[in-house]
Amino acid sequence: MNGILQLFCGTVIHDHDAKLYKYGSRHGTCNAHLLRDLPGMVQLWKLSWAERMRSVLFEMKAYKDKDISSSEPAVTLSGKPAATCCDMETYGKFSACRDECVQDGKHELAQMQKVDFGYVELRKMVAGLTSFKANHMLFLADYSVPFTNNLAERDLRLCKLKENISKTFRSWNGAKRYAVVSSAIATALRSNLPVFTSLVSLLGRGAEL
Repeated sequence: MNGILQLFCGTVIHDHDAKLYKYGSRHGTCNAHLLRDLPGMVQLWKLSWAERMRSVLFEMKAYKDKDISSSEPAVTLSGKPAATCCDMETYGKFSACRDECVQDGKHELAQMQKVDFGYVELRKMVAGLTSFKANHMLFLADYSVPFTNNLAERDLRLCKLKENISKTFRSWNGAKRYAVVSSAIATALRSNLPVFTSLVSLLGRGAEL
């Protein structure tokens, strides 16, 4: 973490990693991992509630995406405020559907023995969904919070690839320059800006790449 998270004051998106809870101001759950785990419960253990939970997650994400897309700046200028969070009525409906799925999961768990195949995995899943409900739904309560942390993981993928190929940097300054250039390129691409022009512009303003 090397001093980065210690200075971060925003929302941290992760998978309930205990050591990360001492950083940032809020904590959201990466729902991508949940979406990958739920199908296994459907296929291996025939748990219908898991499929319903997965559908509820997709519906929440679809609602958020549609709500944001229907609140473009041009619309805002006409008098309609831009959407920054889910309205309370809709949030309540999604919350109730989610709670119903979790209760079904608890019922399924109660019917199993501790030695049964999949008991431990189901117990952890139900416990996480129960204890971290607000974290799982934070992306809907606040539209600035992403549904997953995949963007951060994608940005780190090239660093991991370089580590696998080169194993190390020849100097600490070289590593820092690589990180700065990679960050500048990723930011330009995400902002739909030409990469070369953006780097030239940064150098022209005295940026140290």
